[in-house]
Amino acid sequence: MKKLLAFTWLGTLIALFVLQSYFKGETTVFFGLTDDSAQTISFEYPVEITELSVVEGKKVEQGSILLKVRRSNLVVKQAVLNEKIHELDARKQSSEALIRSEIKSLQSQKVAKKADLDIQIKQLQAKYTSNKQLLAKITGGGGFIKVC
Repeated sequence: MKKLLAFTWLGTLIALFVLQSYFKGETTVFFGLTDDSAQTISFEYPVEITELSVVEGKKVEQGSILLKVRRSNLVVKQAVLNEKIHELDARKQSSEALIRSEIKSLQSQKVAKKADLDIQIKQLQAKYTSNKQLLAKITGGGGFIKVC
């Protein structure tokens, strides 16, 4: 009788361990179709449901959009990229303004140099004319000086 009681207790403990391991709280996810045509959708990354187009129990046609999701980390990345784009646009505008300013400065320097060269040319032409007249006076109009 004691052996039977010991085996009963042992059998009960084994049954409890088996039941405990069977119902230990793990969640099993089924991917695919079930008897009632329900389907589980999972993503490799966290998403936010932005629009739910169907109501539970409503029949849907194949290919229809059931829900729309958005990756929240992509929203942050997009905001960072938009900020970089705005920063680069500002740099571009600043660089373009600087280049336009430098072009105007170089154009004004060119005009000033040209005016300076024109003045120098006129001065040299005046000296040439003056020297030519002096030479004509000295040589008597022939343009040659006699050297003895």
